[in-house]
Amino acid sequence: MRMKTGVQMMFGVWALSAAAILAQTTSVDPAIAMELLRVASESAAVGAVRSNPDLARMYSSSLLEQELAQEAARRGLAERLDVQRAMLNARRQILIQALRADISRGAAAPTDAEVKRRFEQNRPDLKLPEAVKADLYLVDGAAPNSLETVRAAQAAQQIDPARLQKTRFRLVADAAQAWAARNVFPEDVWNEVRKMKKDQVRFFSLPDGNYLLVRFEDYRAERPAALEEVAEDLRNQILREHEQKLWDDYLAAQRKKLGIAE
Repeated sequence: MRMKTGVQMMFGVWALSAAAILAQTTSVDPAIAMELLRVASESAAVGAVRSNPDLARMYSSSLLEQELAQEAARRGLAERLDVQRAMLNARRQILIQALRADISRGAAAPTDAEVKRRFEQNRPDLKLPEAVKADLYLVDGAAPNSLETVRAAQAAQQIDPARLQKTRFRLVADAAQAWAARNVFPEDVWNEVRKMKKDQVRFFSLPDGNYLLVRFEDYRAERPAALEEVAEDLRNQILREHEQKLWDDYLAAQRKKLGIAE
């Protein structure tokens, strides 16, 4: 029997605990989630999938995609010229995107002076939109017990995470992290949400048949933004411009080398 190395044993223990964490998590990168489940023990993986509806759908979707791809290969479809051409084009585009990302790493970080100058140039247009600070849960109206769950939360004026786990939902806004702007709500829902009281819980039926479950915390009217409130957005905007210039310069150099006109 081959002995496990210390790293392998530690990774196995980490995977077990990670599977347990996944069972309590509603926002997981699909590739990471599938890898964690792959290396976890069978019982831990099954437990995580059973207790997390989002993870269960993700896992099922991954299994289905794998089976469909294998069936296509069994039918010899991977040998067709049009399929090979499409796969080659997809690979080429992936490599180009990877190259662009690699080149972008050389972009200079925006300085504080650049950020302040951009702020002053655009000060009249820089405003914080009308918004609310609230926990927003989008609950799948087709899921079992979804209506009963949101009704119970409204009646109790409290959102029970354990009960939510028994239906299908997605946390779309966290009051502790960010403001939710007016434009993310249907107009009729916004008119009601903005008038809610602190810690009040309400649910709203959406046109697509789903439910929006809201725990309200605060309201903010539109107002001019201070530099510190938009500095990070401006910094990211300037960084993207730096990255774009690097890519444009690289493309221009490649065209010149190959004798290709603009």
